[in-house]
Amino acid sequence: MNRQHVSKFVGVLAAVGLVGVTVPAHAQTVTPFQLVGHIQSFVLDPIIGTACPASNIGARMIVNGIEVIIPCHTVILLPAAYKTPLQLFDEAKGISKDQGQSGLALQDTTHPSAAFEVSIDGNIVCTPGCLYIAGQVHISQQSLNAGAGFIKAIDSATGEMRVGADPTAPITSTDARIHINDPEVDFGGGKKTGRYGLSNKQQFPAPPPNTNPHSRYPDDRFQVDQDNPTIHALTGYPMCLPRPIAGGDPDCPLANRTNANDGTGKLQKVFVMTGPNIPGTPGLPEIKVCTPACDPMRQAPMMVGDYIIYQGTMASYPDQTDPTKSIAYISAHTIEVNLGIYTEAGKSPAYVSVEPILIGTKGDETICEGGPAECQDRIKVEGFTTDPTRSVNIYAVDITPNGTGGFTSSLRLIAPGATKPAPFGRFRFTADKNAGVLVDRAGALRGATRELIARIESNAGILPGESKPLNDLPLFANGLQAGQYQAPIGEYIYPEPHDMGGSLPPLNFQCLSFLARGWDLDGLILKRLDPWPGFNDAQSDARFFSCSL
Repeated sequence: MNRQHVSKFVGVLAAVGLVGVTVPAHAQTVTPFQLVGHIQSFVLDPIIGTACPASNIGARMIVNGIEVIIPCHTVILLPAAYKTPLQLFDEAKGISKDQGQSGLALQDTTHPSAAFEVSIDGNIVCTPGCLYIAGQVHISQQSLNAGAGFIKAIDSATGEMRVGADPTAPITSTDARIHINDPEVDFGGGKKTGRYGLSNKQQFPAPPPNTNPHSRYPDDRFQVDQDNPTIHALTGYPMCLPRPIAGGDPDCPLANRTNANDGTGKLQKVFVMTGPNIPGTPGLPEIKVCTPACDPMRQAPMMVGDYIIYQGTMASYPDQTDPTKSIAYISAHTIEVNLGIYTEAGKSPAYVSVEPILIGTKGDETICEGGPAECQDRIKVEGFTTDPTRSVNIYAVDITPNGTGGFTSSLRLIAPGATKPAPFGRFRFTADKNAGVLVDRAGALRGATRELIARIESNAGILPGESKPLNDLPLFANGLQAGQYQAPIGEYIYPEPHDMGGSLPPLNFQCLSFLARGWDLDGLILKRLDPWPGFNDAQSDARFFSCSL
């Protein structure tokens, strides 16, 4: 799951200067902002909100010199995980944990190896004192940071890859060191390892003492997605690094690559795991099947010579030959391998990956309907599938209060049968504004979802806008749900003003159901953000959940 984040709420501000619209007088007490910068300070603040549960407490953060209130019940999006502010502190490791700090802020006692970037979307709320109050928060170590190169060597005992420009050249000190940030998974029966290779514990079995800055790594908060394959081929097929197991790693079998050869031993970069060859078409040569067949129920191993694009965080471990020195490496949460791996047409399992998603939140009808602002509920979803012969449907994951203090999750089909442009395996669904993606089939408001699911021909029979329970799919590839990919929205399109010099329309967080009505994070009940980053006057509850107010 590539969770790079971009937010858009005032069109092309940088290009046209400060723009604005004329809005009702009371709206001038709420003004939008977006901050993107390094985390200078990050502290928990239990007095934020009204009777906020200890598990959901808010925080204060300084970014680009601005102090921002992180409300009670906030969930922060990391590259492949959701965390509350408290969890970010509780799950810090080593010396940062001992110091009672997150290890993410430049002002922390032990500074991070590289500055962490935060993107905050919110509103300046004046009641009457004016405060920056966050609605959405995303943290990464540079959201657009990426590295690339050829795998030159793999140390199966430590899970370390060396990556550089020439896969045939000797290893040098300038070659990147890459480890997959893969926390331990308990599979039962005594099997404890990572989803895509050695677990962090297996890669680093003897962590340094907590007085050592290296004790912070690997940082499990910035891990891979262990439910959706963020270590994958271009087509979305899950990839792995073989573990050092006598006789070979059964969950990462070498045969899933070596059986894909041209008959002379040369490995193929594009192949189909089982079944007949995929016939060639104009502009696309025939795709040959593994001989003998590969196993689509298991991941495929990365190998020396593969070209990869990787994303992660800077980390380090002690140099065993000189304890006064450190060795830097990238703790990767995302790796994309330049391979086209396909699965047999119409057969299970097949796999999916999704790129960053865009969805609109509409806006206040007084400024949208014939007014000076553009409001839309358009959507854009792109991704890849290993079985291009089958339809890929796009579902919103709706989370609604169940009346007993909890929440119910359901799937709502919003894009049946996404189109399939080149390259082979890509799917795409794009709908312009007024696409109706914020309501169900009966016209009831569902709001902008937090997540979408791309699913291969699953839940057939769900009509556009109709909701049904979220059903689990069978597990393959070392515990992954094949046939679907669940990902958060990467970009929300808020009301965009046309005119200059007026008051800017606030970010309408009341259209984001999970912020306005709450949601459930692995059993943790999260209510409406408190304080609310917007209008908080004595109006009906509709003010807090509406895409047109």
